[in-house]
Amino acid sequence: MRNPLAFVVAFLASSLVALAQTAPLHSAERGLDPDWSVFAWGGLKAAAAGKAGESVIRVEVTEQAQPWAGFVLGPGWNQPPSAMLPVTAADVASGALLLEVNGGMDRAGATRGGQRIQFLVNLADASGAELKGTAGYLGLDAVAGEGAIDNDPATWQKVRIPLARVAGAAAPQVAGLKKLSVQVQGGSAADAGFLVRNVRLESAAEAPPAPPVVAAAAELQKLRLKLGTQDPGWNHRVGERVRFSLVFSAENPVTETIQVRYRVGPERFEGPAKTIDVPPEGVEIDGGSLDKPGFLRLIATAQVGGKEIKAVATAAVSAEQIQPTQTEPADFDAFWKATRAELAKIPIDPVLVPKPELSGPAFDAYELSLANYDPLGEKPRFYGILCVPKGAGPFPAILQTPGAGVRGYKGEIWVPRDQFITLEVGIHGIPVTEPGKYYQEQASGPLRDYQVRNLHDRDTFYYRRVYAGVMRSLEYLMSHPKWDGKNLVTRGGSQGGQLAIVGAALEPRVTAVAAAFPAWCDVTGHLRGRAGGWPLLFTGKQPEDDTGKARRAAQVATTAYYDTVNFARRLRVPAYFAWGYNDDVCPPTSFYAMLSVVTAPKEVHVYKDAFHNLPGEGWGGYTNWTVAKARGK
Repeated sequence: MRNPLAFVVAFLASSLVALAQTAPLHSAERGLDPDWSVFAWGGLKAAAAGKAGESVIRVEVTEQAQPWAGFVLGPGWNQPPSAMLPVTAADVASGALLLEVNGGMDRAGATRGGQRIQFLVNLADASGAELKGTAGYLGLDAVAGEGAIDNDPATWQKVRIPLARVAGAAAPQVAGLKKLSVQVQGGSAADAGFLVRNVRLESAAEAPPAPPVVAAAAELQKLRLKLGTQDPGWNHRVGERVRFSLVFSAENPVTETIQVRYRVGPERFEGPAKTIDVPPEGVEIDGGSLDKPGFLRLIATAQVGGKEIKAVATAAVSAEQIQPTQTEPADFDAFWKATRAELAKIPIDPVLVPKPELSGPAFDAYELSLANYDPLGEKPRFYGILCVPKGAGPFPAILQTPGAGVRGYKGEIWVPRDQFITLEVGIHGIPVTEPGKYYQEQASGPLRDYQVRNLHDRDTFYYRRVYAGVMRSLEYLMSHPKWDGKNLVTRGGSQGGQLAIVGAALEPRVTAVAAAFPAWCDVTGHLRGRAGGWPLLFTGKQPEDDTGKARRAAQVATTAYYDTVNFARRLRVPAYFAWGYNDDVCPPTSFYAMLSVVTAPKEVHVYKDAFHNLPGEGWGGYTNWTVAKARGK
């Protein structure tokens, strides 16, 4: 039995203020209120423990720990459904939930920081029913100005979560606090804990005075961040100091000085929070320099006119010189040839269910399922929405691969479906036209954290069946009687971009590939002290025991067979890439690591201030290119 990883969460709550009319939910002196409980999820264990005067809630990671894990503080199982902590309308308007955080201990007993955590406050109406549509998870950067817990055990970082921000439009209905959730952010559960103390409600009377409203607050649209003197395209060189210019913009001139909190450093490794006063004319911030290719990111937040404004700018530093950290296995091609051979043993067995509600005057839509290779035998089918023009044809074909998550599909809608055979696939081996609740249950149950399932085993890793399903989908399109026999394009964004590249690399008859901000690029980056691609693997501390080291080594070895980098090496057809420098889901470092190995003809379109998305013109160019290539141009 592997020893549990030490993941300690200490909940050192002081007394709640009088407005709450209740005993402390948890305090060091009194322990956990008997009417409230801590519920751990994602493979964590939680229990209140400690000697008198030093009670803590201790949460440990078990062998079943999931990449996303956390705990919830809420009414105990013996409480009525209406149980909650009451708040007044005034408290909702100007009060907040307060707490402080600090680093916890790792298995060696050392206290350290670096943990990325986020908070969810659930509010309720007078009946105790949770209100829908209130704010979701708030990261530490949003409520404390810090991207992660710092490494100074003597410093407690203060967190203030305004109830008005949580409530949003539901504020008039709020009558109580239902629960607080604290979740570990990232691709894997950290192996060191963190401390939380002094959790209490701040009353309206206690709330700090509202920040002064700037003259143009009513017209203030956004806090703009831009790079200043070196390059308007945010492109810089190794050794060059990057100076970020930060300025407020509004329809009318801003005349007051406004305080801004910011962090700056290599992407996903931004430093501690600092503050700066920004005068009306703006200010420059020295972002430093990099001694090797990469990206420098500045994240700034400010409270203006009662609302928070956030802006990000990410500077490319000799990005075209970034090289992958991922290795290339000697038997990479043999492994995928063997997978294709296993797939070939299974008859394709297409099943088409007409979907008139998804069809149009010039095309017919079907829910399609195909027999697929699954090394575990759990999901032997692959599903999607097929749209076929009603004309005689022949027609080009386009395979649309999906972004991460679990959802239903309605078919490719961005290309003329009366002119192309299109197939939009799901990847999970489940039907794609069920009600939304079905996918919510799948996502929170059997498909939770699918992206890392069996990562320690190359042969049964989740994506082996997925990559086989992409090959099978292309096989079906090429067998369709209306296919023109010449033009076959793959396309997708994020995980879909990853799968589009995989399909084009594994199927030689694909004629072009379009990938927007592709995932799974150079996922070993964090092991080398830089950002790796989604799903942000290996972000925690390296294991120290032999069992943990062996498992980690097996996981790293598996990634080499599935990393988009090693498929991009094998592209031989025109490729279209598009992404933004501000992407915080699939970091741009990972894109350029992948791009460096592409020898096929390629177009690269950068929208510097885009996050995990593209602007309208970006999607337009991506689709227009797809259509042109599908037409053989």
